[in-house]
Amino acid sequence: MSQRYLGLDGWEGLLKRFAALTDKPWDRYFSEAEGDWTVIASDIAEQFAPTWWESDEYAESREENEGRVPRNDTPLKIEIGRYMAHCLDALDESGEYAHELRLLARVQVDGIITTNYDPLLEYLFPDFKAFVGQSELLFSDALGVGEIYKIHGSYEVPASLVLTDRDYQGYDLRNPYLAAKLLTIFVDHPVIFLGYSMSDDNIGKILDSIASALTAEHLEKLQDRLVFIEWDGRTEEASLGHSTYTTAEGARIPVRSAKVLDYTPIYSALGENERNFPARVLRQLKKRVYELVETSDPVGALRVVNLDGDDVAKMDVVFGIGAIARLGALGYLGLVRRDILFDVLDDKEQYDAAVVVETVVPKILHSAPYTPVYKYLRAAEMLDDSGKLRIPKDACDEVRKYVRCKRADFGPPDKFYREKAKESAKKIRTFKKLAKTETPKRVLTFVAALPEDGLDLDAFRDFLIEHGEEFYDAGGSDRTLWSKAVCLYDWERNRST
Repeated sequence: MSQRYLGLDGWEGLLKRFAALTDKPWDRYFSEAEGDWTVIASDIAEQFAPTWWESDEYAESREENEGRVPRNDTPLKIEIGRYMAHCLDALDESGEYAHELRLLARVQVDGIITTNYDPLLEYLFPDFKAFVGQSELLFSDALGVGEIYKIHGSYEVPASLVLTDRDYQGYDLRNPYLAAKLLTIFVDHPVIFLGYSMSDDNIGKILDSIASALTAEHLEKLQDRLVFIEWDGRTEEASLGHSTYTTAEGARIPVRSAKVLDYTPIYSALGENERNFPARVLRQLKKRVYELVETSDPVGALRVVNLDGDDVAKMDVVFGIGAIARLGALGYLGLVRRDILFDVLDDKEQYDAAVVVETVVPKILHSAPYTPVYKYLRAAEMLDDSGKLRIPKDACDEVRKYVRCKRADFGPPDKFYREKAKESAKKIRTFKKLAKTETPKRVLTFVAALPEDGLDLDAFRDFLIEHGEEFYDAGGSDRTLWSKAVCLYDWERNRST
């Protein structure tokens, strides 16, 4: 996954990259270790350490990590972490895999287990809590929902990386405990393996440990719960079939497997799962319930109330059943960008503004920056009179970034059309005249250049509604033009009082 979306090295490529920083050739590393990647990593770490300590090239790195280099292999791990620190800059957000990434960010899953060090998953699932390394997972209160388990460590904590022969020995010693922690996940949930094959040694050790704790009868219950999705450049049409994983002890675990060239169908299917609450909200509810159960001295306010008549803000925990019934089966998580755009043009307040700001808009803004927000921020009383956030820390990064936008940001990005828009605005000056003299597409292109006093918001709104289906359904640049114009309308109508 990291290779596909971030262009990062695989196991061999990573080791070759850092072997090149030493005086010893790669072929010798490989030969002396007889191809064992973990032994090669240990040897590279040993050869690299003196260079790291003595070379001016790593002076800044040494200063940043002063007092945090407990082992001889730590310098190599530090530089691997630095190598990955800016890997999100290479994220393919507009190229070959952009559509896959947008779909991946929308999948509905309870948790993610990964051996990757990089920050891709935290970026795609910002509401998930990450547990780094075996120790943090084993000795923390993991709730089993909205969590990322980085069982081989994270680039942000170099000492946590499972890299060398010594690291893997320690990892293997604790693996039965990790497997016990993961056992309930494997039994209670379907588990989809992406980017790993059934022959992967890391996966094999976990499955072996889990299998050792189950009887043959219980192993059969894993039928259809373990699904391996492997990339294959020669695959033309994916199909899901039955297979078997055989453990080191000879136990047979029934699994499903498929080879794919394109991950779009996988992510699309996972994105259709329904969840009544966002993962982050479920984590908060579950945590608070645990706290209430574990203590005999409840100090929080837990009440059963009519939400229309009580001040919910005074309560520590609120369980609302049927509180969003007016949304029908759709649910807030079913809302998509189209729903938000057309709702902004509707004077009715059919959605709970605070819930939209908290759970819906951040995920949409993540992949579609031209999504209006001000209607909901204003209704949720999160804006002051001038349109600034009252308490910036209460809003997510995507919303804070959006609120920093200027009016001109909703105009055409191309310099030629910006100039044409300015020329047209000087001559026409009012929206009504613009709508009469130009084609709908040119109206959407030029409208942001009109002076504020020439923008009749009611006429502008009617125009956007009239042409909404036409432009949004056309997709591409037409959809973007119309969406920008709706954002401009939202800016003018709801930003300031």
